[in-house]
Amino acid sequence: MKAAIFDVDGTILDTMPMWAHLSKTYLSTLGIHTEEDIDRKFLSATIDVVASYMKEKYNLPLTEPDIKKGVIECAKNFYLKEAPVKEGMLEYIQKLHGQNIPMVIASSGEQELIKAAFDRLDLMKYFSGIFTGDKNTPDLFNTCLKQLGTKPEETFVFEDGIHAIETARKMGLKTVAIRDIQENFSEIEKIADYNWEDIR
Repeated sequence: MKAAIFDVDGTILDTMPMWAHLSKTYLSTLGIHTEEDIDRKFLSATIDVVASYMKEKYNLPLTEPDIKKGVIECAKNFYLKEAPVKEGMLEYIQKLHGQNIPMVIASSGEQELIKAAFDRLDLMKYFSGIFTGDKNTPDLFNTCLKQLGTKPEETFVFEDGIHAIETARKMGLKTVAIRDIQENFSEIEKIADYNWEDIR
């Protein structure tokens, strides 16, 4: 390992339980109560995708940017005041930092929320950049590689999402599966190169 790329939600931060209820929480602020398992549907999606879906599905009289802003506001307080680092992750990041291994963030989340939590937890000093976008295509990971200056085969991706791991593996990146609340972890573990519990 000459460099590392870390996901945030479900990897560094223990935020997925909050996201598992956020869409319904936001819709309830608009007076909409749904039985649809909307949150599970979007656990690994960007907020833009969620906003587009909610506008069409529930015929919301708001623009997609306004819906996105509302969802972020619902999540912001948690990142500002509560979102914790997952057990053992801070120590592992500090270990890599001590070995002079450069690290960046690749997330499908929002920069604003990540920075809020990282500032509170004093995590930003370990990373040379925060990059956000869609992990179903190579673009985000290519941006990270350019920042790190390393080859795919010597760069490790720490991730809890199956689509991100699939994308990274196709690019030749080494992948490390992180266990969280995902129901398909056994499938993720099979396609990833490593399990974090085995290498930490």
